[in-house]
Amino acid sequence: MTIEPGDRLLVMGGTSELIVAKANPERFEELSRVQLFEEGRYWTKPILVNGIVYCRSSKGTLVARDHRQ
Repeated sequence: MTIEPGDRLLVMGGTSELIVAKANPERFEELSRVQLFEEGRYWTKPILVNGIVYCRSSKGTLVARDHRQ
């Protein structure tokens, strides 16, 4: 799934699940969900750069998820 700015929402919870949802003011429409980290907590915002989502855990682990087609 390709993520374009303004097209999707990146939602990250304290339990380190990254959720991609459709940007829809009418209702929440989840498109995908993935657990990114085994341990630690997640406190920083996900960053989208050229279709790649970067996330970092409280333990300092960095994950890059490719969302380009």
